[in-house]
Amino acid sequence: MSFMKLFKKAEVAPPISETITKLKETIDLIEKRIDHLNQKIMVEKANTLKIAKTNRRAAIRNIKRYKLYEEQIEKLYGAIMTLDNQLLLIENSGINLEAFKALEGSSRTMAQINKNMTIDTVDDIIDEVQTQYEVAKEIEDALLIPISDQYDEDEIENELEELMNMEKDVLINPLVNLDIDDQN
Repeated sequence: MSFMKLFKKAEVAPPISETITKLKETIDLIEKRIDHLNQKIMVEKANTLKIAKTNRRAAIRNIKRYKLYEEQIEKLYGAIMTLDNQLLLIENSGINLEAFKALEGSSRTMAQINKNMTIDTVDDIIDEVQTQYEVAKEIEDALLIPISDQYDEDEIENELEELMNMEKDVLINPLVNLDIDDQN
């Protein structure tokens, strides 16, 4: 191992999206190559049929050539399968990375939230809330208690009787001028 390899900077991996794009482009390129080879096979087969009766030796070379093309196509399909597999692995790894980041972020958020909270502080706050609720309830109950009557019940009953009698008088004799101050 050479001295320079020890201090070589670590290579930075390209972003996931860039790698996925590159894999897809490579697959497309290979598929175009397969299409091109299939066209060459069709041409070789057509040429073989044309010359088979007149030049058997050339026909056999054509067959061997398109057999080579078919072998090349099989290898290219194998490469596509490898690239497809790699593409799926990288996409899944990207999803796993995003899930990991989300979990890591939520873990930090939960730690920050719980940083100032303990069971004791929560219990203390619940007790304080309960105490304040009870105080508010006592205040509400105190406000709902009617103030003791400042008036004598008999006096109130007498005044009601007078008002009812005055109403009868007004209905019987509407011309009677009532002076409320004179009756008190």
